Amino acid sequence: MKLRVYLSLLGAMLLVTGCGMPVALDDIAEILVATPPGAAGSTGVPAAPPGGERATVTRIIDGDTIEVSIDGETFRVRYIGLNAPEWDEVCGSEATQANADLVAGREVTLVRDVSETDRYGRLLRYVDVDEVMANAQLVADGWVEANSYPPDVTYDDVLAEAGAEAREGGRGCWGPAWRGAFD
Repeated sequence: MKLRVYLSLLGAMLLVTGCGMPVALDDIAEILVATPPGAAGSTGVPAAPPGGERATVTRIIDGDTIEVSIDGETFRVRYIGLNAPEWDEVCGSEATQANADLVAGREVTLVRDVSETDRYGRLLRYVDVDEVMANAQLVADGWVEANSYPPDVTYDDVLAEAGAEAREGGRGCWGPAWRGAFD
């Protein structure tokens, strides 16, 4: 529950500060009260940051990497701020399936933090699917773990909190069937 309040507050602050307006607690409270169930941020997982470019997910590589089409061109995208077990590791296929269930074949919005690409040439992005940040959803569900990769650290605190709650709740790869997945 604490994570939901924190993430809702963060989402409200992003809405207000994204417009270049000063943030007042009364303004945030109004936004939170006015947010209907099912709206971005009400699921406990924040919406991706504003902006970005539209893409269609064409292939799931693993739990933290996808392939997308942008204007007919194919790109590999590595989710920012998380790491998934590999296929041959404990819980690897389950993490990949969770990623597929979330974004396969879907239209998404890709949002850059600081870096354009990683050392392998993959785009580094936050992935917004239906106004939910897929990066945070996969961490919150326990299929991937939050990891910090400076300088792309805008949502490190949010991802770490989601990861801690997934671990404490025994969700996903933190569950008894997959003990050791993140060791």
